[in-house]
Amino acid sequence: MQSGSTQHLVMDNIVYSLQRAGGGSVYWSNLQSRLMDDSTLDVEIIERMDAVNNIIRAKQGHACPTNGTNHDLPLRIDEIRKVPVSGKCLFHSSDYRFGVGEGCINITTVHDFICEKYYSGITKHFSIWQISRAVRHSQGLICVSESTKRDLLKYIPSAALTPTTVIYHGFDSTYTYRSVARLKQVAFIGSRGSSYKNFQIAVDSVALVPDLELVIIGSPLTHEEEMMLQARIPGRYKSVVFPSSSEICGLFNESVALLYLSEYEGFGLPVLEAMASGLPVIALNTSSIPEVGGNAAKLLDEPAPEEIACIIKDLMDNDAGFELTVKEGLAQAALFSWDRTARETRMFYDEMWKTHE
Repeated sequence: MQSGSTQHLVMDNIVYSLQRAGGGSVYWSNLQSRLMDDSTLDVEIIERMDAVNNIIRAKQGHACPTNGTNHDLPLRIDEIRKVPVSGKCLFHSSDYRFGVGEGCINITTVHDFICEKYYSGITKHFSIWQISRAVRHSQGLICVSESTKRDLLKYIPSAALTPTTVIYHGFDSTYTYRSVARLKQVAFIGSRGSSYKNFQIAVDSVALVPDLELVIIGSPLTHEEEMMLQARIPGRYKSVVFPSSSEICGLFNESVALLYLSEYEGFGLPVLEAMASGLPVIALNTSSIPEVGGNAAKLLDEPAPEEIACIIKDLMDNDAGFELTVKEGLAQAALFSWDRTARETRMFYDEMWKTHE
């Protein structure tokens, strides 16, 4: 990471208090750990004491700092607090807060617009207000995909006036390819309660392939899900509750495909993790997925169970085709890394710092 003189960077860890785990925490942890190793940055970290309840944060090695925090504030008030800073600095928040003070250069990462697309009422209005407010006070914006950048300009047209760059995510080095015997199973990972993730269509697709098992990775099954699964694919599913990254990689190594049928993603990290593990991905040709999956993913225009079942059968029956898909996925995944994410973020910091000299 090249730079000139030392720059003061304030990193705001509020995301760790807002979620126990999740893509935002993974992104922030990987970015932060690398920037802290950059000798040309004077990194100051601010966070609440409850940040250590975050699973991702708890694994970090550096001590919990106390500077700049306000522990007495309720979280939902602290979430929208303007953070006072002094002197010239880069202020990068993990979740749409911003710094105030003479010389403060605010950098905001925009992840997605899920609330704007799929929610209503106060949740939707709060989300667009919060993102718009952060964008309005930012001197530089980072979008995690070209798709997110398009949505940013759609929902917040005034963002066109702010310097914006697209910086992709990377993936954990835990996700690696091992040549092992493939079981007659496909994987589903992610939220099942959100309709746009199309869990039901994944189940219907598996139902069309005799003896195929569905491995469901994530939260415990609800009673309603158990009832549905018993009716549609009795005895042909298993739930793996909140496994570690290495355990997920093992499941990916021994499966035939990842069914990632989400209609919208800001980035779509599981697509990258699956390809890095040598697992073919069946996904929808929408939002950021084509950027992440490239030509290596099996992309569909519509989530049709019959078409999905045909692709699964072809992957199981065509050894040469399967191995080619694995090879293409590994090559696609190699284009992404957290080191690249940190390097490009550092370059953007440099641009913003020089612009505001």
